[in-house]
Amino acid sequence: MRSFAEKDFAIFAVSFASNKRAYSISTHLPSPFFTASFSKARTIFPVFKYFAETLCEEAAKAHGLSVVCLRIPKPIDLTDPAWKRQRMRPQWIAFPDLLEAYRLALIAPDIGFEIITVVGDSSRCRWDLSKAKRLLGYEPRHRLEDFGYELGDEHDECLIEQPTLA
Repeated sequence: MRSFAEKDFAIFAVSFASNKRAYSISTHLPSPFFTASFSKARTIFPVFKYFAETLCEEAAKAHGLSVVCLRIPKPIDLTDPAWKRQRMRPQWIAFPDLLEAYRLALIAPDIGFEIITVVGDSSRCRWDLSKAKRLLGYEPRHRLEDFGYELGDEHDECLIEQPTLA
């Protein structure tokens, strides 16, 4: 018997993007803080992200969907010269790698429900991508330094999120 989503909308797979910074994820902890307590949330933003992921999980269970929640960093347009005027966080991701992660998430067979972190490649990558590689076959291919970008510190709050146009 086909599920509601399959019958009415022909939906078989879903990918939901969630900014990994919303969870204040530490690179040495296996799971985000909210599994322990919402009291550590600095803003309401991670709480909404958590509830969105919970809704995705419920939809996967109720309708037999394959749902991958991708936790992603800042995507970088490698063709935009404005980005080269600032330092990059080591985990930021080139658009081609992000698009590949989405493509792989949508075609992953029988995934059920998963939350998977994907980041870009850099000489200072500290993020564990083994789950993304194992479940999706994801491996970043665009190392930001190879395109002339300077890396800043992963937690440097003074790094701007958008390039300056001046």
